Amino acid sequence: MISKAQIKHINSLKLLKFRKANGEFVVEGEKMVHELIMSNSEIIALYAVPGWLEVNQKLISSKEIHTEKVSPKELERISSFKTPNQVL
Repeated sequence: MISKAQIKHINSLKLLKFRKANGEFVVEGEKMVHELIMSNSEIIALYAVPGWLEVNQKLISSKEIHTEKVSPKELERISSFKTPNQVL
């Protein structure tokens, strides 16, 4: 379950001034998240539906990434896409 504060923070990152102020950005979609995990970038948190987490458990466990299971409805609230993918 994702908190209201987390939702507010993630949604604030849709604006450039908050991305610059926090030094953070959001990556959405399976391919982009996979590439980010494979890179040496620091990942603060990973929000995904349970099915995606199960399929990619080996990839996630190879790095120390804070993961949070979210429902498709919650993912819809934090996504900037009209039809959200499975991971953010």
